[in-house]
Amino acid sequence: MNNYYKIICLTILLISLLAIIAIATSGILFNNSDTQGSLEVVANNQNENIISNVKQIEWNDNFQSAVKESKKSDKPMLVYFGTSWCYYCKQLESETFMNPDVQNKIAENYIPVKIDGDTNPELCSRYNVLGFPTIVIIDSNEKELDSIVGFYPPSEFLNRIS
Repeated sequence: MNNYYKIICLTILLISLLAIIAIATSGILFNNSDTQGSLEVVANNQNENIISNVKQIEWNDNFQSAVKESKKSDKPMLVYFGTSWCYYCKQLESETFMNPDVQNKIAENYIPVKIDGDTNPELCSRYNVLGFPTIVIIDSNEKELDSIVGFYPPSEFLNRIS
C-alpha cells in the first residue's frame, strides 16, 4: 500500500511538471513583447553596427477616431481584430507585430487600429470577422479593401500588406 501511494504521488508530480513546462514554452505565462525596444542594431555594408530607429506600432483602439485620422491623412486603416484568449493573436503580436520591418511598414502606410473582438461584436459583424486574428484593410470611407485571416510570419505578412 505504501509503494502504491508513492507511485501515485510521483505520477501527479510528473504530470504537474510536464504541464508547467508546456505552459511556459507556449508563451502563455511569459510574453516578452514588453521587453522589445524601439531601437535596432543593424550592420551596414562596412560591417559596422549602426542604430536604426524602428517605428513601433501605435495602435488606436477607437474606430471612429481612426476613421477621422484616416480621412485627414488619406491613409487606409489596418484594423487588427483580436482577443485576449486567442493563441494566434498572441503569436501575431509577439512575432509579426514586433518585427521592425512590419512596424515600419504599418507606421508609414496605415492608421493602425486594434479592436477587441469580444467587446466589439457589431464591428466584427460589419466586417465579417468570423475568427481571430483577422486584419481588415479599410479605406477612409470605411470600405473594406482586403482581409487577412489567421497568423502570418513577418515576411508573409509584409507581402500581404505591401
